[in-house]
Amino acid sequence: MKRLIHWLRTLWAERRLSDSTVWMAASLILHSLLLGGMALVVLHAQRNTADVVVFEAGTVEEFKPLDGPVEPEAIITGTGGDGDDTGTSSTAQRLPDITPIPSLSIDNQNVNLKAAQTPSVPEFHVKNDFTGRDATSRGRLLGKQGGNEASERAVKLGLQWLAKHQSPDGGWNFNHGPDSPGGLAECRTGATGLALLSFLGAGHTHRATSGEYKKVVERGLKFLVEKIKYSSAGGDLRGKVVANEGMYAHAIATLALCEALAMSRDSKLKNPAQRAIDFIVDAQDKAGGWRYKPHEPGDTTVTGWQIMALKSAKAAQLKVPDDTIRKAMAFLDSVQLQDGARYRYVPGGDSTPAVTAIGVLCRMYLGWTPQMPALQKGVETLSALGPDAQNLYFNYYATQALHHWGGEPWANWNGILRERLVKTQIEKDDAAGSWNPTGDHGGGAGGRLYQTSLSVMTLEVYYRYLPMYQRQGDNDR
Repeated sequence: MKRLIHWLRTLWAERRLSDSTVWMAASLILHSLLLGGMALVVLHAQRNTADVVVFEAGTVEEFKPLDGPVEPEAIITGTGGDGDDTGTSSTAQRLPDITPIPSLSIDNQNVNLKAAQTPSVPEFHVKNDFTGRDATSRGRLLGKQGGNEASERAVKLGLQWLAKHQSPDGGWNFNHGPDSPGGLAECRTGATGLALLSFLGAGHTHRATSGEYKKVVERGLKFLVEKIKYSSAGGDLRGKVVANEGMYAHAIATLALCEALAMSRDSKLKNPAQRAIDFIVDAQDKAGGWRYKPHEPGDTTVTGWQIMALKSAKAAQLKVPDDTIRKAMAFLDSVQLQDGARYRYVPGGDSTPAVTAIGVLCRMYLGWTPQMPALQKGVETLSALGPDAQNLYFNYYATQALHHWGGEPWANWNGILRERLVKTQIEKDDAAGSWNPTGDHGGGAGGRLYQTSLSVMTLEVYYRYLPMYQRQGDNDR
């Protein structure tokens, strides 16, 4: 730039530029270069401020019972059986186009609705994620989204059973008697996370101004915070790892901390929750998934829990690196079939209804839209399978996916599963309010507490998370 200016001045002095055309051309060149340089400076400054730190790193705050009056509860508002595999290639033949449902529109999706492709930078759908859980919204959404008095009564009885079986130290245990011992007696953080998620799903927090489970939730959160093991990798909530439950337990406990933070905005939970998320970020395999141990090549079931925890972290305004989300999407690409309509357990492995339900739900949270044929086909597959009486794990994930989709697929699914869960809940003796474990892998390992927690959360679906896809004319979603 300096050389150009010097050259123009020399030319003026020596040749006495008198031709206006020559001077105008030289002026145009000079001013264009000056404007271009200013634009580059602005763009560089914008890039340097792209990563916004929501919470500053700080020391670990001691979690203590709250003394005196509490603040009003604040909800953040912004922010089966095995299936047949169709082949061994993750790039299966493309499905024929499916006509989009005319009455379906998108609510709060930061993507191009006309482009049936994955966003270049995936964004979690988290806006208004927990606003359906307050008392007023629960009552309104219950009937509108497909619940009824019987399903809500089942939720209340389930929460009573969970509260009754909280341990004196504030945590929970998967081992509940000879009829349902569970195989994970030492997995206290995972059991506590599931129980807390059940209470949080119905709007119960430790900072609520009223509610019978305030102290139950407070003691459970205190138990989790005290179990965190801090290191350079973050906050480890795996607890006493005996078999393959470590990263499951960590994700479930982290999810509970993040939801509690998002709902209560209790600053004491901020650092523990962020450090637990940091541990998930650090544990991710280079191919984008998660499995039983940190950095182990991933599987879809463990990965699904981590993605749910990361989603709730975003809702709680915690830091989640974009690169972590991109790699998670790459892992889902590696296990997909039919362009993402179905999913395998691991790359090259079998496809089952349960892992397909997990994959479809994760795709929804990571920005896929109803205009995408693969998502439409995935929903169609789950709907056609229907609820499985022996696989609650499949039912739990498929219920969420179909609820987000709405319409006839959701109405048909909900009518069957809701009645089945209500009818199979135990109504007498010590097990009253719980559900007997079924034959899926989770029921065998987690016993009665696992079965009860997932059943309760399934029956909370009407208000636990607001539907992502809004139907025209429905202003209450």
